Amino acid sequence: MFGKILRPQDGVAVNAEEMSEAMVNFDSWVMIYGSDEAVVAWQRLKQASFNDAPASLFVRLYSDFVLAARRDLGNPSTAVDRIELLAIKLNDAYTSSTLPSGLFSEDFETLAAQLKWPVPWLHGR
Repeated sequence: MFGKILRPQDGVAVNAEEMSEAMVNFDSWVMIYGSDEAVVAWQRLKQASFNDAPASLFVRLYSDFVLAARRDLGNPSTAVDRIELLAIKLNDAYTSSTLPSGLFSEDFETLAAQLKWPVPWLHGR
């Protein structure tokens, strides 16, 4: 599903009903089977979508979740980093002038502050 969102095939957008059903099913799965790291990464990704995060921050949170999932699925010592994962999907991951500098390496809260996005999990407690 995420692959379809990041890179729709033939310019066709993801079917909202199909995406909603997949997300509900995955929510249940990750809450039960996911590591603490995966649960936190998933809920942050979802909260970003509920709170109008800038697209670049959503991409960053997606990469954080993928790294957590890789660790959960049997590769706890994974050595790839965020940009190496996303460069598979984003043609201009290394050359984009629209992605904020430090998107893949900077502390998330620092990035959010630079983009003036109030991080809901920091302000909601």
